[in-house]
Amino acid sequence: MGLLYNIGIRCYTAAIATAGGAHAKARLWREGRRGLLERIEGDMAHETRARVWIHAASLGEFEQARPIIDKLREERPEVAIVVTFFSPSGYEIRKDYNKADYVYYLAADTPQNARRFTEAVAPQVAIFVKYEFWLNHLAELRRRHTPTYLVSAIFRRNSIFFRPWGGAWRRALATYDTLFVQNEESKHLLESIGYHNATIAGDTRFDRVAAIAKQPTKIPIVERFRGNRRLFVAGSTWQRDEEILLELINSNPEICFVIAPHEIDQRRIDHLISEVKGGAVRYTESCNRSDFSNVQVLILDTIGLLSS
Repeated sequence: MGLLYNIGIRCYTAAIATAGGAHAKARLWREGRRGLLERIEGDMAHETRARVWIHAASLGEFEQARPIIDKLREERPEVAIVVTFFSPSGYEIRKDYNKADYVYYLAADTPQNARRFTEAVAPQVAIFVKYEFWLNHLAELRRRHTPTYLVSAIFRRNSIFFRPWGGAWRRALATYDTLFVQNEESKHLLESIGYHNATIAGDTRFDRVAAIAKQPTKIPIVERFRGNRRLFVAGSTWQRDEEILLELINSNPEICFVIAPHEIDQRRIDHLISEVKGGAVRYTESCNRSDFSNVQVLILDTIGLLSS
């Protein structure tokens, strides 16, 4: 399984490199990792503080990690916080996050990359958020006996961990000193394969939402768009969601809608605009003086506004 996994990682990396010329997200993924390990090694060579490594796949997982980062910065200001992302949609938005000392992409999960990264960062503690199970990085953390935790995790019966061929992933779970899971089912599933170190701790996303609610941020364009109308917000939508939404939108012309697609795909946005009978516009083409009197749908074609 290890050999097949490593071949799969190399094939995935090669596919991203090939797609980079035509796909903006793939290009960011590739360019962001160019010279990455050399940069990390250079940074860490001058870092004398103890380090905590926190890894999030993308922006949503970062929001789950953020309450932990904020609390860590408040209670342990003497440590260096290293945050990594897998996805450009997380890194590009949060690369300047001021409560982290270092923000990087995570290098492709090959044995060589994992060894170089963990030797350079040498974290005293590693924290992974929700779904990220990179086998080689986890193996290196086990080899170094690094205290490692998984937070806001959720496991389902059809996950690879509970399949006959999921042995490598089951072994990877041995890396974690504690698995902080969201629900009772996840705890029972882990116990069924011999892991009794799970604790039900809920979802840190709720902590983040509570913090946001205490300090609400108004978005003037959205306020102007809404006016006195009832507003329906559809967040992080996929194409199948949008097909259903179109029926709802066109049958309720008295309600206005804000749609935040999970991925900013121009073809999908063009399709949405063409199918909305009451008129639709992009957020990036609007301003505080725009006339929205004949516009029913505002599409957030930018990242970072949905939480507000």
